Amino acid sequence: MTPEKDSLSLKFADGDATRPIMAKLSDLAARRAWLKTSGVNNQVVGGWLDMFGYELPADEGADWARFNERAYAQCGEGGASADAAVHGADAERQARRGDF
Repeated sequence: MTPEKDSLSLKFADGDATRPIMAKLSDLAARRAWLKTSGVNNQVVGGWLDMFGYELPADEGADWARFNERAYAQCGEGGASADAAVHGADAERQARRGDF
């Protein structure tokens, strides 16, 4: 993860950095407060499309998807539901192993 002015970018291996991701998106306390004051009872939490790591090899991508899955679960505590993360290079293998 590469911090930039008011944003973050991801970079996988030797690839280019992703589009900037607003840093506010990772401020869970602020998000939960906003949900409460806005009367939102539940929010589905998922990944930023540029962070799925589809350019990663299958094994590394599966590890990255599991890491994201755990992070989504943490975000899902207190007024949110976590989305699933499956790496596209070998999604069938991940589904068989239950890695999502």
